[in-house]
Amino acid sequence: MYRQRVARGETLGVSRSAAVGHATPGEPSLSAATGRGFGEATFFDAESGTVLVLDDATASDMRRAGRYMNLTRQLREGAISEAEFRRRVSRWAPIRGRQFLADPQRALALAITTDRDDIIFRYLRGRDA
Repeated sequence: MYRQRVARGETLGVSRSAAVGHATPGEPSLSAATGRGFGEATFFDAESGTVLVLDDATASDMRRAGRYMNLTRQLREGAISEAEFRRRVSRWAPIRGRQFLADPQRALALAITTDRDDIIFRYLRGRDA
């Protein structure tokens, strides 16, 4: 685990000590490298029922939005049932007050009709896209 954290820190451009959670005074922490502005991510928003793009996503936002979009792909391909999709997604906490679309019919319709170019996952720092 230690080696993985050090390797990830090197990729993100932080020191070895910061990568394992022990940044020295005056040194940027790992959260500074993975905080807002880390990248851009897309997910289907429950409130508006449309594609929502977070243009200043954190690393955590990117990971969660990616997991959601992977579930929509599995739903589209028939790898998971509508009930499974709803059960999983409805329990997730929102991203910055925006809830993930848990309705499988609406999510499936958006997944089918949304142009692939409108689905954005772009790392702005810390990782090659």
